[in-house]
Amino acid sequence: MRHGLPTLVSQTFRTLIHSRLQAGFAAYEARYANADFLLFEPERDLYEMFFSNIFSLSSRRAVCELAYQATRRDLLRRAEGLAPVLAKHGLTLREDVLRDTARTVWTGLGLGAEIATTGTQEFRIPMSTDVARRLDETLARVEQMADG
Repeated sequence: MRHGLPTLVSQTFRTLIHSRLQAGFAAYEARYANADFLLFEPERDLYEMFFSNIFSLSSRRAVCELAYQATRRDLLRRAEGLAPVLAKHGLTLREDVLRDTARTVWTGLGLGAEIATTGTQEFRIPMSTDVARRLDETLARVEQMADG
């Protein structure tokens, strides 16, 4: 065993969570037959994400960035197939944003690059930001769609 017991435990939890995710999706598909479900999962070879120390703040920040970039790549790769599903709900992908190689999770939130490099600084997204407002509006729309 190369990485020891913490790696084994971490992988065990990830396997359990993934199994629960699959069961949950099957139940949702049965319960909401006319709904559209989109699943975004990390690439299987994204080892930095799977073997990170989740107890370290700097590692969690690095995982956030890895996940953000992986999701952007996935969205761009699947853009053509996702477009009709998203359009049914009044949504579109911004391919210009997905192609922006300088964009990070932190700059995307309007927090700046320094957030990714500070090891101990805690941060909160001000609720007055455009991102927070749009997130709040999107969550309200999702709740409204779920209530049917």
